[in-house]
Amino acid sequence: MILNHIRNRKIREKYSKDNVGCDSEGSLIEDVLFEAKNKNLFIIRHIRYADGNDNLTTFRIYKILNNKEKVIGNLKYVFENTDCSHPYMILCDICFDIPYRNIGIGSKTLKLFEKRTNDYGALYIEGTLSDVDELSMDNQVLRDIFYQNAGYTIINHKIFKKLSD
Repeated sequence: MILNHIRNRKIREKYSKDNVGCDSEGSLIEDVLFEAKNKNLFIIRHIRYADGNDNLTTFRIYKILNNKEKVIGNLKYVFENTDCSHPYMILCDICFDIPYRNIGIGSKTLKLFEKRTNDYGALYIEGTLSDVDELSMDNQVLRDIFYQNAGYTIINHKIFKKLSD
């Protein structure tokens, strides 16, 4: 308990200001500090990867770090803008280590992703559900409830969400 308090204080000091910058490979990195339901602080790091020519690619990721700055989860996505009249996001994967589930981190990360989706001008989000969750009926039910609570429609192993105009 005391160690978590100390780690939270250090994380708050380090990430209390807007942290936006580039890494040595030219990828754009943005950090958001988030307090979960368990009162611990987490960093939600958005990374827009750069290619070999220092151009930002369409593949992006949110990496979630605990107050030890260890990666405990991620949300991967691709921005599809090939048809400018209907740009959309492909939600590739969202996963968290088991001890970090059901404390609000996934919902917060998904909300940040959806806000960014709107900022990019995308009209909808689509994705394919992971077979990994279907190894256990409990995981499958929790996964489906998570997406449905966030406003997604599940049809034939796929998820969809139309964004507001």
